[in-house]
Amino acid sequence: MRKMTSYPHPVLGNGDDFIAGSFALKDNRLNYSVDTEEIRIRGTFELEHETMQAKLAAGEASLIVRVDCEKTSFRHIHETNGVDFDFAVPSESIRSRIELEALLVARADIREYSPAHVNPLYGENPVFSIQNGDLLAYAGAANLPVNLKFDPLTTPLGSIIRIRNVVGRSEIGLDLLPEGPDSEYVVILVPQEMWEVVSNHVAGPAIVANLVLPSMVEILNQMRRATDEKDNDLTGADWFVNLQTLLGHHQLDLDDDLLEIAQLLLTADRQGQKINPITRAFEASI
Repeated sequence: MRKMTSYPHPVLGNGDDFIAGSFALKDNRLNYSVDTEEIRIRGTFELEHETMQAKLAAGEASLIVRVDCEKTSFRHIHETNGVDFDFAVPSESIRSRIELEALLVARADIREYSPAHVNPLYGENPVFSIQNGDLLAYAGAANLPVNLKFDPLTTPLGSIIRIRNVVGRSEIGLDLLPEGPDSEYVVILVPQEMWEVVSNHVAGPAIVANLVLPSMVEILNQMRRATDEKDNDLTGADWFVNLQTLLGHHQLDLDDDLLEIAQLLLTADRQGQKINPITRAFEASI
């Protein structure tokens, strides 16, 4: 996502470049729907700045919604001259989540750009030279979880967890932001000397009670912390989004007792039959 820095001209939404005016998504929200064919995204811009409104009306600027998927390197740009937008991207191009930015960009060279309400630090009646494609205003960014692969009705908790043996490790731990093939999961790290015992029990009751349950409590605790913090990296992780979906399906709240939540997740049933939530985690690990 875009990092706001210093530009050769003032950008609305970039710090204190302007002393008045605003550019945002209405109610700071987007509406989106997901199915197997497409992901449809809808919203409304609110632009409160007379100079930029005039540029938009004259066709010298456009409102842009830029969509990226980091997992697939997919990128789509939707451009409009109206305040409402409604467009779709193919579901097959998206994995896990969409990263979205809302922008106002120049669509013509503007040699004498003198917008109202510029910060006095730019001087008295400053004039700027704008090129086609330059950023004029920034409404911010959003992450939309759209993991089509995860279905809380059919997917066990083991599809979120991986268990790995680690040579040289002295105690059990967690990797909440793994890289490589494990990047979609939360990984329970097991010392090599314990691995034979763990793998021989293949998700039996003792392993669930002594390894998985306390690990699950700590995972939920880290989720609770991340939810309360701004810009925490965990909230964008695939496993975080999927586990949120699972919690919502079971109507579980992170403000409640985490041990009880972990026990409920680990004893979930499907169509009246108890399922082993860790089997898949072991099958993928051993």
